[in-house]
Amino acid sequence: IVGAIGNALGQAPNPHVTAIFRGTNLREFTFSFKLIPNDYTEANQIDTILNVIRNRSLPKRNPNTGGLTLNYPHEAELAIITGSETTGGQMNTIRFKPCHVTGVGINHTSEGVQFYRDGKPLGRDLTLTFKEIDFWRADDYEEPSAVMGLTT
Repeated sequence: IVGAIGNALGQAPNPHVTAIFRGTNLREFTFSFKLIPNDYTEANQIDTILNVIRNRSLPKRNPNTGGLTLNYPHEAELAIITGSETTGGQMNTIRFKPCHVTGVGINHTSEGVQFYRDGKPLGRDLTLTFKEIDFWRADDYEEPSAVMGLTT
């Protein structure tokens, strides 16, 4: 039908589709860690760390509503610092917006089905997934002219 109308009018549809800005998506990140204790004390510390992560990443029942609603879980403030001035490198910080933990994965048999004598796993794999709670905008960054020494 479009072809017939185009022929009758002597026109063709524009093949260039217009992009319509519909916003940006929130960024998601996944980090993986291998946790291998050297002794009983470190195995207990890993247990504590994993329990804190589980506790802080999950919502809690709101006692004021009789448990009918949930309070938001804690926000995570992430930063990755790379480089070392002591070894001649430049310090660099990779920035993130505040995040919620959207996934916690723990493999208790990352080194196979091997345990210490007290029953603690020989090693564990921890995978954490985060989602930023705000999206990045141009005003979160310096103006390109300021960064590159350009004048506007």
